[in-house]
Amino acid sequence: MTALIILIKAVLILILSFLGVTAILTGTGIVPLASIDTFFATAGGMAFLLGIGSVLIVVGAYFLIALYRVQAAAARFAQDGTRGRIELSPAALREFISVILRREIGVDRFRVKLRHMEDGIGIQVETTLSADQQVAAVSRGIQDTLASRVEERTGVVVHDVSVLVRSIRNPEAADEPEASDEVDQ
Repeated sequence: MTALIILIKAVLILILSFLGVTAILTGTGIVPLASIDTFFATAGGMAFLLGIGSVLIVVGAYFLIALYRVQAAAARFAQDGTRGRIELSPAALREFISVILRREIGVDRFRVKLRHMEDGIGIQVETTLSADQQVAAVSRGIQDTLASRVEERTGVVVHDVSVLVRSIRNPEAADEPEASDEVDQ
């Protein structure tokens, strides 16, 4: 894989250098634009353009894949264990938080947002509570429970847990429980 990367970089450097030198020579008038136009009108010139275009597409795809891999790795919550690196995906962490909210706190309508913070995370929970629930007590319970459970069970440091009660629903209303999750990078 390393040899392929070196080859891609070398080809890219050669192509860009050639195009740069050609642009400078054409711009200064050393190589007339008509001669370049004549070359590209030939079969060899067309093949050259198609080859350069193909190589640039491959190089662009390589860099897009590399960027995706970097972004995917950055989205994970990681820590160094005694035997190697431990990574937790945002989806796994959101699912874990959802289980805690449902089973331990008894909240069934919520949205979880995660924020990467230096050496840890910030958690934001937006929820709908029923009219018979004590807003302050449930909110403090969410904060305390999530902060302690996430840290003790995953090892990810929780810097803050903010709770937004979006609405208060009538307890007699037979709404479907809904939950959704989001990650902010």
